[in-house]
Formats: sequence, structure tokens, C-alpha cells
Amino acid sequence: MEHLNNVKQIPKRCTKCFMFCPYDDTGICEQYEDSVLNYKITKLGNYIHLKGPINKILNYQLDKKFSYIYDKTIYRKDKVGNIIRSTNKEEVHYWDQKRQLLPIGFFYPLQKTLKDYAIHYKKEINVTINDNRKFSEVYIDMPDHLLNDKILRDYQDAAVDKFLRVKMCILQMGTGSGKTEVAIECIRRLGVQTLFVVDRKELLTQTKDRIEQALGIKVGLLGAGYKEPKRVTVANIQTIRNIEKYKKYLREIRFVIFDECHKIAADSYANVCNELKNTEYRLSMSGTAFRDDGHDMAIKANGGTIEQNITSETLIEQGYLMKPEIIFIKNYISKFESNFKQRKICKGLINESLDYHKVYDEFIVNGESRNECIKDIINKHNDKRILIVVKKVDHGNLLETLIPNSKYLHGGSKQKDREEMFNDFKSGKLKTLISTITIFSEGIDIPELDIVINAAANKTGTKTVQLLGRVLRKNKDKHKAYYYDFYDITKMLYSSSQSRRHILSKEGHKVQILDLKKS
Repeated sequence: MEHLNNVKQIPKRCTKCFMFCPYDDTGICEQYEDSVLNYKITKLGNYIHLKGPINKILNYQLDKKFSYIYDKTIYRKDKVGNIIRSTNKEEVHYWDQKRQLLPIGFFYPLQKTLKDYAIHYKKEINVTINDNRKFSEVYIDMPDHLLNDKILRDYQDAAVDKFLRVKMCILQMGTGSGKTEVAIECIRRLGVQTLFVVDRKELLTQTKDRIEQALGIKVGLLGAGYKEPKRVTVANIQTIRNIEKYKKYLREIRFVIFDECHKIAADSYANVCNELKNTEYRLSMSGTAFRDDGHDMAIKANGGTIEQNITSETLIEQGYLMKPEIIFIKNYISKFESNFKQRKICKGLINESLDYHKVYDEFIVNGESRNECIKDIINKHNDKRILIVVKKVDHGNLLETLIPNSKYLHGGSKQKDREEMFNDFKSGKLKTLISTITIFSEGIDIPELDIVINAAANKTGTKTVQLLGRVLRKNKDKHKAYYYDFYDITKMLYSSSQSRRHILSKEGHKVQILDLKKS
């Protein structure tokens, strides 16, 4: 230590560390005497294996970088039936120290970590990449260009080039940016066995038709009763998550595309990813590549790093989308009505905790003033194409009875009725459509849509951004785009309203407040 302090050089070390060695935890041992750190990264199915000099410091850094803490909320009932909400801190660790493995999505972040580590210790680094996967040799004849007269925009071309260079990444592109066109161009340029994964049956045939029109090929379907895989296939995650049934098929896929990739943190997607053992190209797309539950890192573990971020604000500035009028309605309910509803819910107990579901049913589903407000908006814009989104089936049924000439499309609707309502709405035969937020927050393209009314009082910011995106597309007969929402008065619902307003402001949109000032 005296030599180290005086000369500023590390003296010669022993060739073996003992438990009392003062250098054992510093990373300055005999294996670091070499001027070059040699590492080998091997791609093994859905994982990467790291081999090389890994000491306690590097282990700690890898564990710290590839782990996260999130709030796990638990709801339970107490002895008198009140709902009690408790939050615990949970940790997720991706670095497997024993087997020296990481999910393949961390391929590029791992390389950066190793380089930063070498720079810190003033060492040179040599990283060798091995790929043990076996890729399908099936190739598909593709046209020289897209057949539907689509010409990619500059940022779309750049997104395709970035993906083909890195082979695995996330493209965060706002609604209306043309994510599907980017994916189709990637399919065309690669011409390999491809799986396009969606999460709702409404998107199955829509995506299939767009690929067929653009590439002039037959596209297979897996889901909604279809079991016809082809060299390019669109699949519903609810179908292919049956791993045992589709294991062999998944292992033959060379290119996979995940639509709305913020959902790939779910176990169903993670299980499918684990069976994509021979997938060379993995494209994940979303307008909101983040989550409200804190599991953002799980998206990157299965999807890779974000290589491009095109926001709706940027698309509006460039003239590709319409600038919306965003209106939050405040004080739509009188204090008398609010207090009356509050008394209906309360049991009169000391320090009583209110049941969220009862509050939601009373103030949102059966909120007379709120529902009348929705009806007034429709009367004001009776010549416009209007979409109302709700969370509960009861709410949709109630609004359908209140609003003349409206139809309610939900998960329980028959396939024939769903298609008829959707087509009537697109054509203009049906002016007011009510639907659940899970169906229309993502992926459904209706450029003719003029107004969105968010009646769902949803908590999550991702659905709010995506819902707004439904109304931003330009159309020759469309002059304005409106988004209506509510500032709900109860404390339990007010925070959700604040969250929705905050995420829209964060996205760069101007939010107007319409105060009805009911006494």
C-alpha cells in the first residue's frame, strides 16, 4: 500500500487470492494484470452467455444494471369487508450470476457495460460474438417495391435501415406514424419466414389484408378460429401462447414482429419469446414503449433497445397528423349530488376505506350528470363521427340506451355483429360507436374519426396516449380532431384524471379545462 501511494502504480500481485486478500473485492487481481480483457458473448436461443474475467465488481454492476424494483399492489378484504390496499417493493433480477446468462434483449447494453468497465480500469477490451442459433433457410420471393403505391417517409426509411442493421430493437412510433408500413417493408427486404404477433382478433384480418395488398403474397392466420400458418403469418398471442402445440413452429421462425410491444412484459409473451430459439430478427413496435406498472425493463429484455422515438408531437409539426383539441370537463356534478352518492357508498364506519369498484359504479357507470354531459357533447357534434370508450359492460349498455342511434361493440359481441358495427362506423352509416377501451385504444385505424370521448376514467397513461392517437389521423373531409375527458371529483378517481392530463401534457399537447361550475 505504501508503494501504491508513493509510486501510483499497482505492485505485482500474488497468483491466488485468499479470503484475507485486501484486493479480492476491488477487481485488481492477477487476472487483471493483462492489458487486454477478453470476453466471449454467445447467443443461445433467447439468451446470451458471457464468458471471461468476471469478478465481484463486474458481477455487482451487471446485477445492478439489469434489475429493477417495482411497487406490487395487493388488495384484500378486512374482517368487515372493506377493501385494504397495500404496496410491497418487489425486485426483478435478470443477470444469472451462476450460469452467466442474460435475456437476448440486453445484447447491446451488455457490450456497453463491458466497454465502460474496461475504460474504468484503463484496459483494452476484446469481445468475440458467437451465434449458436440455427436459422431457417426458407426464403420468399418478394416484389421490388411495395405494391400498394406506398412511398415510405424519411423517418420510416430510417427506421427500417436501423432495424436491419441491429436485427433486434424497439421502434417507438406514435399512432399514425405508419408502424405497419415499416414492418411490411422489413418483411419485403428480408424475405424470410415471418411471424407477426398481435393481441386482438380485430387486428388479425386487418393486418393480414394490409400485408397481402402491399406484397402480393398469401398470408397465413393463427387465431379467431383460423389455423392456417404460411411463410408469413399473422398470429394472435392468445393462440400461440399454447406453447406445446406451437413449439416446433415457433422454432422455425427467423423474423418475428411484436405489435404494441409494451405488452411483451406479460408472461404469455415471455413464454413465446423463450421458444423463438432460432429467430435472427426481432422487431418490436409501439407508440408507448413503456408501462404504468414499472415493468419497463421487461419490455427491453424481450424486445431490445429503443432505436427510434417518433412522437405524435413531431408528426403534427411535420404535417402528418392533425393538431387535436383536448378538453377536460370539470365540475360537471353538483356538490349535493356528489355528497348523496358518497353517503350511498359509505357504511358509516370509523376510518372507513372506500371500495374502488363501488365508487366507480356510482360515480362513473351510474353518474347521471356525467352521462348527461356525454349526451350533450354528442348533441353538439351530431354530424361528426364519434367514438365513446368505456371500461365496464354495464356502462356501455347504459349509454347505448341513453344515446339515440348508437351501437355498443364489446368483447362479448358476436363476430358478425362486431364486423357489421365496425364497417358501418367506418363508412359513416353509424355516427356514434360505443366500445370498451381495450378494443379501441390500440391498433384500430379509422382516419374518418372526428371525436373521442374517454368515459372510462382509466388509470393508465399508455391507454390515454393511444386513445388520443385514434383521432389524430388526417382525412380530406375532416377539419378538426377532438378528445374529451373528465376531471372526476372524488379523491379516488381524481388522481387518475390528473394522470391522464399529465401524460397528454408530457406528450406536448395543450389541454383545455372546461369548468361547468355546478353548485
